[in-house]
Amino acid sequence: MKNALLIFIALVCLTACNSHSDKKTAWTKEYENKLYKQIDDAAKPRIPDENKRSELVVYTLKRLKQALPNGLESVSNDSLQSISAKIGADYSSTHKYAAIGVRSFVKWTPKVEQAIKEYILRDKPKDGDKLYNCVLLKIKKAYPDSLAVPFDRDLLLKFAKECSSGAN
Repeated sequence: MKNALLIFIALVCLTACNSHSDKKTAWTKEYENKLYKQIDDAAKPRIPDENKRSELVVYTLKRLKQALPNGLESVSNDSLQSISAKIGADYSSTHKYAAIGVRSFVKWTPKVEQAIKEYILRDKPKDGDKLYNCVLLKIKKAYPDSLAVPFDRDLLLKFAKECSSGAN
């Protein structure tokens, strides 16, 4: 569940943040309110509960402000993606039950695969790239067209265990 929440938060943040304004500005109240609305609108279809969604948006904005004091425009989209994935991982670690009842599917993209890779490799496992490639193949076999979000954490752990033991 945490893994899926990580991916979902990263995708929500990227969706909302990719539509940021071209205006080069620091964190003004107007700028913050605009981003709040963008992130909230992006999350609304998947998190209908207003309280859970608000908690996610407030947390995301707080972390974005800390990571990017000069605003979202101060970094490339690739950097923003990495920051979003980190924020998602941290949120899923501290908000264990935030996404209960929320389930959707996202198409496979390089960004989704990168978010999974960053999550799997976050603790620097032995043979990390080999483990990631094996787990990703198993996930894609289970979900060939799109990824179920939130992802079944038990299934991910099972895949990781199989890959670690060499039962590819």
